[in-house]
Amino acid sequence: MYKAWGYQCLAVFCLVLLAPCFLPGSSSMAGQMSVLTPKTACRVLARDPGYFMVLRLDDAKDLGALKVEGKEGLLSPLGTWKKGQRAYPHFRLALKPGKNVFEIMPWEQEINIDYKPIRSVLNIRFDDPKLFTFHSMGKDPAECAQCHTKKVPEDVYIPKELYGPFDPRCVSCHKELVQGSTWTHGPAENWLCLYCHGMADGNDKVAIFKGKPVDLCLRCHVTGRKWVKMAHVHGPVGTGDCTACHNPHGNRFRFQLWAKGKGPLCVACHVDKSKYLEPSSSFFIHGIITGYGCVACHSPHATSYRFQLYKPINELCTGCHTGLKGITRGHPVGGHPLKGPADPRRKGRKFSCTSCHNPHGSDYKFLLIGDILGGHICTKCHY
Repeated sequence: MYKAWGYQCLAVFCLVLLAPCFLPGSSSMAGQMSVLTPKTACRVLARDPGYFMVLRLDDAKDLGALKVEGKEGLLSPLGTWKKGQRAYPHFRLALKPGKNVFEIMPWEQEINIDYKPIRSVLNIRFDDPKLFTFHSMGKDPAECAQCHTKKVPEDVYIPKELYGPFDPRCVSCHKELVQGSTWTHGPAENWLCLYCHGMADGNDKVAIFKGKPVDLCLRCHVTGRKWVKMAHVHGPVGTGDCTACHNPHGNRFRFQLWAKGKGPLCVACHVDKSKYLEPSSSFFIHGIITGYGCVACHSPHATSYRFQLYKPINELCTGCHTGLKGITRGHPVGGHPLKGPADPRRKGRKFSCTSCHNPHGSDYKFLLIGDILGGHICTKCHY
């Protein structure tokens, strides 16, 4: 009997200790939390490896208990805004290609984002049901409009006269597109966002342009219309993909390129040429590459000459190597042609400077395609 009574007392004592955990309004109980953006499970395609997450806490007192954790640890909010009893904490999620998981505690809510880096809308499947874009929820969701009004932030410059579609609501979320760039695209710099993002459903609708970027770009960059008619067109230009090289908003590099245009940008695709950008004591590199870069000889858009060269090969070479300008015979020995006859080593091509010299780099002095010693350079043709 006494033993049973002891168990009953212990049970009552435990209930008394645990009671605060179950009482309404207790500090350990979290109120209602909602994820306003993004979807809790979605796919995100973006240039920038980051995304905004906005939460709504129906009771601002729960801010003290809120924790958001990713693979790298706990995240600190960019800021928290309160409206009445509610709180709206904003986070910047650092994403890595592939699956990204974030946990919101103490609600035990998971955010699963499949992130894929992109450079062009040509890579986007807009019919993908998992694809999430914020503005697909509407240009200006009512709950967001409580704070994101048409008032322009004090640290943002807006020209007094704007000759185009301007909406100050773009500024409060997207100002880092401008302020974080060294070289900024004109429309972005002047916040004429709807010039490009109002094409699909009228100029008052925020949209991602779904056609070829070139169709949008050439509305302003009219001189580029001649490129598609030239004989030799750079691949991205031929496919209408200006954004393969240029960021339409801005970047750290001139012309809104996403890497240095003198070489690092080019070898991102032309990987076989990357060795010509790496100085070596045992490898001879054409000096102009380390100076002016690939674009010293090649147009990044289009020309009338093979390999998108600005001029025929010999004319281009003698533009710098002026001592050989106008000479058609006599180099490197008397009677040897510099141009004209068919190249015995390259079927269908005329003899030129590049018949003997590699214009990028070589293991041999003078950028030759073979060693002078032993006549190995000569036996390429004379065998």
